[in-house]
Amino acid sequence: MVIVMRKLRHITQNRSFINILWLSADSLIRLGLGFLVSVWLARYLGPNDFGVYNYSFAIIAIYSAVASLGMNGVVVRELVKGDVSKEIVMGSSFALQIFGSFIACLFVLITIIVLRPGELGLLYVVLLMLPSVLLRSSDIIKYWFESVISAKYSVIAQNISFFISSIIKILIIINNGSYYLIAGTVTLEAFIAAILLFYFYRKNHPPIKWAFDGKEAKRLLSISWPLILSGVA
Repeated sequence: MVIVMRKLRHITQNRSFINILWLSADSLIRLGLGFLVSVWLARYLGPNDFGVYNYSFAIIAIYSAVASLGMNGVVVRELVKGDVSKEIVMGSSFALQIFGSFIACLFVLITIIVLRPGELGLLYVVLLMLPSVLLRSSDIIKYWFESVISAKYSVIAQNISFFISSIIKILIIINNGSYYLIAGTVTLEAFIAAILLFYFYRKNHPPIKWAFDGKEAKRLLSISWPLILSGVA
């Protein structure tokens, strides 16, 4: 019995195990609250407006894979390996993700204009959601937390922003607000998450001294580009 208790204590104190718990909690919270809000949203908006909202969100989600440039696993691996300065890896990958975000935004607009020409309502909804793609560059902070096995900060940031966004959606529904306002909560959620991620990073890390290196950026992109295709697929 004593041996079993020691084993359990060792497991519960293991950083990797705690990391898994945080990530699991993140998924469960988003699944539960997200389902309830989505059902309420569908009943409120009706088939047409809810269809426009989901169509716009789907286009944004597809091209968000382009914005990330498949950097997730690559950046985490490079930070863990430590062959290149962390400041250079972070700075170079951050610059790449900003570039990828602008390209993704361009693709989103082109797709909407080509596939659904003349539908201004849909275009307005997409434009309200579009800044969330640009804010994807803050994911570089998530990669750093993953590399040091501290997912709780990413989970806290994402869940606070998700909770605030959900509450605002509910308030909009209760007050019979426009679905344009609901579309805007997508960008609001991404903005709050980005602010919190940078806050937690700054709190747990020395002053930001990231540096961009062209050769390192090219190397990272050469490794990650196949993952862009995988993400879009």
